[in-house]
Amino acid sequence: MKTTLRRIGNSRGVLIPASFLKECNMTDTVEIDIVDNRIVITAVSAPRQGWFPTAVNDASELESIRIDDDAPEWEWE
Repeated sequence: MKTTLRRIGNSRGVLIPASFLKECNMTDTVEIDIVDNRIVITAVSAPRQGWFPTAVNDASELESIRIDDDAPEWEWE
């Protein structure tokens, strides 16, 4: 696809079609780099996103976890 650079203050910008943004899962924050004389724009994802999708937020849920019968008692020193 061929496009033109547009003036934005002292800088220049390129309009990126919505279909491109959607396909690349890009949001408002992106990473921009120069690689081999090319401008590379990469979607930024939240660190550790999706690691704990069913994380327990309620302490009462933790009380329902059964302790192993053969587990030794903890003693704090």
